This record gives sequence, C-alpha cells and structure tokens, in this order.
Amino acid sequence: MSTKSVCRRPPTITALIERGVVNALEGKVLAHMRASIFDEERLHRALFGIPRGTLIASPWQAAAVFGPLLLGRGTEALAVALLGQSGMLLDVQILTTGAKASTVFDIPQILRAALMHAECASIIVAHNHPSGNVQPSNADIDCTVRLSRAVVIVGLNLHDSLVVTDGGGYTSLKSMGFIP
Repeated sequence: MSTKSVCRRPPTITALIERGVVNALEGKVLAHMRASIFDEERLHRALFGIPRGTLIASPWQAAAVFGPLLLGRGTEALAVALLGQSGMLLDVQILTTGAKASTVFDIPQILRAALMHAECASIIVAHNHPSGNVQPSNADIDCTVRLSRAVVIVGLNLHDSLVVTDGGGYTSLKSMGFIP
C-alpha cells in the first residue's frame, strides 16, 4: 500500500462559480479581494475558514478567521475568536448582530464566551462595517479600550480588535496602538 502524499491546490474562483459554490457577483468580489490582499492560499482560507488549532499570529490571519462569519452581511455583527495559551485558534462565534451602522458591544457577553472555554487564554474581537469604511469609530475605540481593561481582571489577554469590510479590508486596533 502506497503512502503517497497528495497535494491539491485550492480551487480557482472560476471553478467555484462553475460548481455553484459562489455566484458570479460573489466571484467578482472574491477576485477583487484576491487581487488586493490575498494570494490563492489566503483566499481558500477566507472562503472555507481557518481550522481549529491554527496559530493566529498576525492581523491578516485574524481577519481571515472572521471573514466567513462577518463578510457579506448588511448589518453590523460582533464576533469573538478564542485562543489557547500558545495562540492556537480554539473557537469562533458571532455574539451580537445589530443595525446597518451599529451593533451591541457587550463586554460581559464577550467575557462569558471566553470563560466558558476552559482552555481560552486570549481573545480577538472583530466586527464588520457594511459601509466599507475600515476606520474605527470613536465608539469602536472606546469599547476596545474598555474591553482591554476588563480582560485583565479575569486573567485573559485581548490579542486584537478588528474592523473588517466586504472589500477585504481590515483595521487592527492593536496595530493602531489602542491595545497595550
């Protein structure tokens, strides 16, 4: 019996459209995303999610984790990624959905989600801006600062807070200096 390793390339956007996985409009959006920030491997991860156990070490990896949950929505939503001690992805979940220009940033709910998972050591929160504007609002910054203080009290770490948009853009509030 052969133990030959088979390496398959991720499907192309054209193949995804032909198979009915995405429609033509979604294919155009994906092509734009791919041309702007994704190579083929990153596109595959954004389409099909990043598996549990993957090390999340950069803002673009975090954005790819949230993409399948947050992109393409007409309203804002808040999601949290739970990370283990070594930064490995444990789980991702949507916590709140809101209106076109806002969602509830419920700090107790975020902490509850993290504390319910025994292996969780740090979190990443993200929400989408359906408007396409990647700039965080003053409320986004304020909530992130308050969350960064709250996680310390319960022994967790806020790894990052992201704003993601349908155009494939994202902003890391940690990279902007709002998270110590």
